[in-house]
Amino acid sequence: MLFVNILIVYLILVPLAVLLHEIGHALGAVLFTKQTRAHVYLGPHVPENAAQEKRPCRHADRWTQDQARMAEAE
Repeated sequence: MLFVNILIVYLILVPLAVLLHEIGHALGAVLFTKQTRAHVYLGPHVPENAAQEKRPCRHADRWTQDQARMAEAE
């Protein structure tokens, strides 16, 4: 029974807590952004999201390099 409880905590409660934490960051961005619309993305970093906003993505180069390394490893 202890194993089941630990499994529930790690598989359900921890990811849920992280999701709620990140949504809290998004709420702050939405509530305190007055000049433009705030964009909130949940999930992995994708440079195309920044391209849609018409501004350079500061992590785009690193992301494409990581993708190239992963493709070479396959």
